[in-house]
Amino acid sequence: KYDIMVTAGSRHFFAVERTDCCRRQMQTMWCHDCASWEVDISHTPPGFPANPFLELKRPCQLTCCCFNRPIASVIDKRTGVKIGSFRDPCTCCSLRFQIRDE
Repeated sequence: KYDIMVTAGSRHFFAVERTDCCRRQMQTMWCHDCASWEVDISHTPPGFPANPFLELKRPCQLTCCCFNRPIASVIDKRTGVKIGSFRDPCTCCSLRFQIRDE
């Protein structure tokens, strides 16, 4: 579970990973780039109930270094429509993402 804060320090979004324990273990081993995961993100404005906002899904995919890098889908939780995706390119000691529009 993750709190996503705004500059003022209040929680604006709340993310919950739905990945089961077996797939979480894969993420810590040598095949971490191949492991699938799912994350639900809710909009949590102060004083209002949480509203489902986005779903992030990355399927299991055979990956080797720079070849066949996995792509995660960004889905509107209310409509179920895919609104985009992002890719984690092969980089050494750096965290980067390539945003892809649909």
